[in-house]
Amino acid sequence: MPQLHAAAAVLLLAAAEALSTTTTPRAITGAWPQAFPAKDLCSNCGLCKTDVGIASVTDSCAFIGDGMARAEGLEERVHGRSRAYDASNLDEAYFGVHDEILLARGNVGGAQWTGVATGIALAWLEAGEVDAVVVAGSSEDGFGSPEPVLCRTKEDVLRGRRVKPSLCPSLAILDQVRDDASIKRLLFCGVGCSVQALRGINKGDPVKALNLDELYVLGTHCVDNSPTPEAAKKFVSTLPGVGEERADDVLAYEFMADFRVHARLRGSDEEETVKPAYMTLPPSIGVPSIAPSCFSCFDYTNGLADVVVGYMGAPFDAKRDEMTTAPLMVTVRNERGRRMLDTAVASGRVEILQRGGVGGRELPSTGDRRSITVKTVQGDSMVKTLLEPDFVAGNQGAPPFVANILADVIARTLPTGLEFARYSIDYHYIRNQLFCDDRMGTRATRHVPSYARAICEPYAEDVEALKNPPPPEPSPLWYLVFGGRFQR
Repeated sequence: MPQLHAAAAVLLLAAAEALSTTTTPRAITGAWPQAFPAKDLCSNCGLCKTDVGIASVTDSCAFIGDGMARAEGLEERVHGRSRAYDASNLDEAYFGVHDEILLARGNVGGAQWTGVATGIALAWLEAGEVDAVVVAGSSEDGFGSPEPVLCRTKEDVLRGRRVKPSLCPSLAILDQVRDDASIKRLLFCGVGCSVQALRGINKGDPVKALNLDELYVLGTHCVDNSPTPEAAKKFVSTLPGVGEERADDVLAYEFMADFRVHARLRGSDEEETVKPAYMTLPPSIGVPSIAPSCFSCFDYTNGLADVVVGYMGAPFDAKRDEMTTAPLMVTVRNERGRRMLDTAVASGRVEILQRGGVGGRELPSTGDRRSITVKTVQGDSMVKTLLEPDFVAGNQGAPPFVANILADVIARTLPTGLEFARYSIDYHYIRNQLFCDDRMGTRATRHVPSYARAICEPYAEDVEALKNPPPPEPSPLWYLVFGGRFQR
């Protein structure tokens, strides 16, 4: 009989192990995006590439189930309250929960801008406030594959300088964090989709799931990333002054408020910058250069980070400013974010240029975004691609001479500062709402956050007119092809 009991025990153990194997989620190792739950809407954030992440994917992923709207339910847990807004004051609908919006400048060489985000991360690590920092690095300069870097030193953190031009699996490092007993306090640096996924782990308790005591999140504004490094390289190769022959020399590029793409290139002795007008770009390059997940995103301002750095609401003087000198916009969301910024200022790595208070109301802001937003959406080739089945975007941009004149004229008529930020958000959320309605059908109702709907609501009649247009008339406005895109 004892032998029978022993045999039965072995069988039960084997059955339990088999059951465990089939029911415990495991990191996905298959081809992206086909093997991943969100399929072609997957932002390649890295969540599903870890055991700890895949276990929470249905509650965390920004592109399945409740999608982007899920973040609203996490705001109170992260910040202590949810967004406060109504039709008379949409500041937090636009910029998220925050205590203050201000302008700042960093002093880190080799950064995308002046190094405000890098400076905050460095200062927080150097002050001993965290054991490690996660940044988005790259396998090589330029268009190497983006990859997460677990940083313990200044040199490690500096690998995160400059915006990566394509989707980065920043969360793919989570199992390593969880299993490292020396990491109890972590700073994660990332964009909105990865931050939302991180915050959603373990039903909103990633600290416990990752065996941490403290978690800090430094975010950046993010919009319209390329799906792959190859797509990003193909995009920059269309820029006048870059081309295929110099695409590998591009160190950084941004779509700026002067209606030009500023591309910094590696030169023989020092960096050089080219600034082609938006309208020189072939309209057909737009859709292939943007990941489907970015067309489905409503977290431009990174609402679940503790502190956020970007440039879309910062003033930019095209005659005076360069990316390496211009001010940046910093949004302080909570006390953790305040401490991180204060530490960076005290260390001398970041300088505060102007405090803007709640809503950034004391910061420079001019103009009225409403009419230019409507015109941008009406003329945008990507919107037309969504709404008009027979529309084919052109393969030829405007001649540089014409485009440069148009860019100069348009830049003088645009809103500036915080009003420009609202314009850019309006355009992207309207465009992405149209994409989600077309791609998701009824699920778009679950996916789109209520704050995004509040932002789009004043344009409801204009959007409806777009869906049911009168007979087409030729548009003479080249600038509308790429208006408002890519502002971070």
